Amino acid sequence: MRGIQGRLALYAATNPPLEAVAWLPAETVLVVVGELTDAPWTPVEAPDTVTLWIYRDLVRDGEVLADKSLVRAGAGMTFRPLASLARGTPVQVRGMYGDWLKIAPPSGMTFWVLRDQIEPLAEWPPDSTAPQTPPDLYSALIDALTRPPAQQPEPDAPPDAHPPEIEPPAAPPRAVVRPPELTGFLLDETVAQGERVTLRGTLDWGGMDPVSAPFCLVTRESDGDAVALCNLLAPELTYGPHIGAEATVEGTRWFVKGARLPFVIPLTVRISARK
Repeated sequence: MRGIQGRLALYAATNPPLEAVAWLPAETVLVVVGELTDAPWTPVEAPDTVTLWIYRDLVRDGEVLADKSLVRAGAGMTFRPLASLARGTPVQVRGMYGDWLKIAPPSGMTFWVLRDQIEPLAEWPPDSTAPQTPPDLYSALIDALTRPPAQQPEPDAPPDAHPPEIEPPAAPPRAVVRPPELTGFLLDETVAQGERVTLRGTLDWGGMDPVSAPFCLVTRESDGDAVALCNLLAPELTYGPHIGAEATVEGTRWFVKGARLPFVIPLTVRISARK
């Protein structure tokens, strides 16, 4: 199935206190756990774009060190726990922020979406039982008899003629690997994608662009007006408490069709202490 709303909310339980674990772009494809019903909530497998957090000292060599180790929605004790892992459970580490590790959702963990925000996908295999049309031999014969004769090659040029200049082949375009965070977005094919950038500004909520992200980075001009620099694809639970703080973002820049601002996927984010 896939989302049919502008942004699709992903929850860890069916009675969330108005707090989503992640927001996914429209057209995100999800895998249903069990049968798809008309119940208000639908269980789904965790998409590759979703990340959770665990205290760094609870993991060593990709495995959990202690029983009942809590996995949280964000990097901090103020974020509510979403799951409890047993000793020896393998985890896939995707990054680190302070004393916290960013990890992929544990295997078998179920998330929830609202049924009215999704629609099923139908893929029908080709019908192998359909009768095959035999080749039309009569038409093929007529086509062969009426086809114009092949053109004869031109005579060789005299020895003193200058050979034509052969242009070197154009360099193949740089392969651009779409990051999983941009699943469901259409990229602009006319501009360079995936360039490394470093931007500094004030962290603010997104939503000011026709195609937006949870956050944006803004700067202020001399007259005091705020100017948006980019859309920022980052976890809401992690960076939501830092709205209004100065941030230095290093990441890759992408241009999405229909968006006024470029999208930046952060590799590192440094939050400055508020004065």
